[in-house]
Amino acid sequence: MARPQIRPRPNVSLLGQDARCQFPRFVPNYISNLCRLGLLRIRPLSHLTAEEAYAPIINHPDVHKGKQEVEAAPEVYKGFEVEKKYVELTEYGMQFARACIYPPKK
Repeated sequence: MARPQIRPRPNVSLLGQDARCQFPRFVPNYISNLCRLGLLRIRPLSHLTAEEAYAPIINHPDVHKGKQEVEAAPEVYKGFEVEKKYVELTEYGMQFARACIYPPKK
């Protein structure tokens, strides 16, 4: 039987922590929902060229804990990988921000 490659936490980000969100643990869900609504986009197979941008996430204690759990059970999991990607506003997202978040001053 093939060993599973798990993806325990899609859209892991420090955005909520950096922005001081009230519920930073929900940021992965927020990102997924904003993508589903067409306000944000995560381009497949694209990531930042500045590798150091990912260091805070790769070195985060929660990521290290997950990696240790996977590596401690090689008979169960086939490996651990941090998928590097980035999120961006869509044109629709920019229009939404201009209309609702940063409306023109009257």
